[in-house]
Amino acid sequence: MPFRRDEPAGATLTGAYTLRNVGDDVFAHLFAAMLRRHGYERLYVQHATPQLQRALHAAPAEGTRDAVDRSRVVIYGGGGALGTGGLSSIVEEHHKFEYLWKLAWYCRWRRKPLYLLGVGAGPWTTRASKRRVRHILQGAAGVIVRDEASSAALRELLPRVNGRLKVLADPAYAIDYAKLRSKPQRFGLPQPCLGVNLCPVSGYRSGLPPTEAAQEIIDAVQELARQGTIRSVIWFSTTDGSELEWACRGVQALPEISRLVWYDGDPWAWISHLGECRTMLSMKLHSALFAAGMGCGIIGIGFHPKVVRFYRQFSAQTFCDSLDALAPGDIAPFIRQTLPGAAGLASTPTWQKLRGLAHELL
Repeated sequence: MPFRRDEPAGATLTGAYTLRNVGDDVFAHLFAAMLRRHGYERLYVQHATPQLQRALHAAPAEGTRDAVDRSRVVIYGGGGALGTGGLSSIVEEHHKFEYLWKLAWYCRWRRKPLYLLGVGAGPWTTRASKRRVRHILQGAAGVIVRDEASSAALRELLPRVNGRLKVLADPAYAIDYAKLRSKPQRFGLPQPCLGVNLCPVSGYRSGLPPTEAAQEIIDAVQELARQGTIRSVIWFSTTDGSELEWACRGVQALPEISRLVWYDGDPWAWISHLGECRTMLSMKLHSALFAAGMGCGIIGIGFHPKVVRFYRQFSAQTFCDSLDALAPGDIAPFIRQTLPGAAGLASTPTWQKLRGLAHELL
């Protein structure tokens, strides 16, 4: 059914929203609120779980093409939409961009502006991936990336994108962390409490395998508990599947002092639980960013280049090591060295600058 002029202004919001992941769902909530502030009364949330569509009060549509036809603007919001970082097989990397490529060209054919907002880009490891990303850029009305490294990657890939490309910041900086801190979710655990988010992704093609890193982290946390350096642990899982399984392994390793926080569809409750932790040890980007916003010190074992880039923005790269640079047995010494002075970022001028840029985006 085509868009009718007498309908309320409609917009399509889409992204990596089928994964039931706390970070991606946060982006969906932030961009939905932005669109409604700009007068888009009917919101078609596509490529999303039914739970997220209900939470955002999405209008019904018969698939993405129908949603685009009913909309005046299309937003692809947040996440590593234009990058991979060598995390999957070549076949999987090639297909990663298929949905967004089809969306870009359908929007161009229907003359509906498509904006990619708050996304990351690069690196790419195949010519096919680079070709797909070029096609996506050619079909987009505008692209706002979350960091300078993503901007540089896109400018090198397609120099003429320059006029439609802007660098701001990750949307997650704009969260009202003060409000979340004022109503924290608490277990009432003894301090110091350590938060841990493991990321045992498969298919990583270089460096220490993520599953080996996850096991070394569990072993190191057990040693910290034996020494009395920490008195409690919260094991966080941002999504289902192997990440939740490994969080449960952490609980089983230290059952007397551990609690588990998994993602049940409420991103704000998940983030609020971080407020009980003095320090967060994370293999992922957004659990570290959320923790920093909640006032935790953070240290990282980066499974992806974007994690190291995050710390580098604050000149805090000494508090994050990459799987590419780690050998078996390196993780425990790294944690012992960095835990006492874990990076506190939320009070820095850089954080305030990035928060301002995120508000400009939203």
